[in-house]
Amino acid sequence: MPDIPIGQGPGFVEHINDSGTSTTVTNGGVANVKGAYTTLVASTAYDVDGLLINVGNPSAQVGGSVDIAVGAAAAEQIIFPDLNARGHIEESEWYYIPINIPAGTRIAARSQSNNAGILFRVQVHAVRGGMWGVPPGGAIETWGWNSGSSIFNSIDAGAVANTYGAWTTMVASSARDVCAVRISLDSKGNTAPTAAAMGVWQLQLAVGAAASETLILGPLVFGSSTLNYGKMPQLWLPTSIPAGSRVSARVKTSVTDATDRTIGLAIYGLSV
Repeated sequence: MPDIPIGQGPGFVEHINDSGTSTTVTNGGVANVKGAYTTLVASTAYDVDGLLINVGNPSAQVGGSVDIAVGAAAAEQIIFPDLNARGHIEESEWYYIPINIPAGTRIAARSQSNNAGILFRVQVHAVRGGMWGVPPGGAIETWGWNSGSSIFNSIDAGAVANTYGAWTTMVASSARDVCAVRISLDSKGNTAPTAAAMGVWQLQLAVGAAASETLILGPLVFGSSTLNYGKMPQLWLPTSIPAGSRVSARVKTSVTDATDRTIGLAIYGLSV
């Protein structure tokens, strides 16, 4: 029997929300404006190598996002900006932040949505990694978030079934060198997808100027239904994107309804 590689992967994963369950984070009384921070963990008990976070289950079907931050009250530093909080009340999504967080750190969250007073549920788990675990990230940037409307970029598959739509810019110029990306989808505020929304989709990512795009990822295949628009792999996908790059995306699907053929897309870029 081969030896167990104890030096690889997480040493353990532990739920660390103070309440022992999900924490409710509200966006406050103003639509499309960040609410106040809510403490998730008052003080971490030990050093951790990353956070495994579950975000979603809004109190109403909306577009919205959640910031994860560390630091004392009124001095928070965002470590994961604008996590896609999904749009459907029955949906949530997992995210992993590969980042070193020392013992004694406060972890907090705040949110915004396109309706006032919306509640999101957030769970936080501490990850302790082995010596060959996922390397900690230096920073994460979010591409595709529109703070004025609280939805992510709309990607239209176009009117022709099973043919890629136009490339949509996710970021005009990336801020840092990126070594991996994390992709998240939502319904773009579409509160009533029809039966026509049920189909198979393919997503591609590219870098380069308009009309000179170079494919870097895809096609990634996902499905859609009258409940949601599918999920991407819940992990960081390795790819090399230099600082200053334009990153774009496009999709194709069998869905041709003018509303249902458009999805919301968020891309997160990890730097080390």
